[in-house]
Amino acid sequence: MHGNPEIYVLTLATGTIRRLTRNAGIDTEPTWAPSGRQLAFISDRNGAPAVYVMDAEGTSVRQLTAGGFHTQPRWSPKGDSLVYTARQGVHDLWIVNVDGSNPRKLTGGEADSQGATWAPNGRHLAFQSNRNGPLADLRDAGRRFGAGGRHPRPRRLDKSLVVASTTVIPLIR
Repeated sequence: MHGNPEIYVLTLATGTIRRLTRNAGIDTEPTWAPSGRQLAFISDRNGAPAVYVMDAEGTSVRQLTAGGFHTQPRWSPKGDSLVYTARQGVHDLWIVNVDGSNPRKLTGGEADSQGATWAPNGRHLAFQSNRNGPLADLRDAGRRFGAGGRHPRPRRLDKSLVVASTTVIPLIR
């Protein structure tokens, strides 16, 4: 039976599937908090897609963002905030505290910025954008970007994060 997209958890050891959400809205893009105690996800249950957080059992659901088309939530390494993509004309990156306070825009201008991922140390975000210069989506690093189709030299930001051709922004925390 095909129905409304909801959030489920699959226990790999047993194959047990447990449903966490059940409502008329579309629930998508679940992502675990670093602690494993919460999940962030996108839902349009109140009209437009927004970032929500719930505990790992599917209870204590709360909406963190409103007033736009929000997607791609990603937990900070400390689990105290989420970066997400907001579309209001163009796509921009925003950050919000996990309690829903202090939402702030990180990118701006006429270019799209989306698909953020945190550096393990929490001090940088890598993301895709169509800004001027050699920019690319990390999932497509093999394609040619920038003037003359030259690839920028990959650079190491942390022990486990190598950025080839994408934009990186520092976060002051």
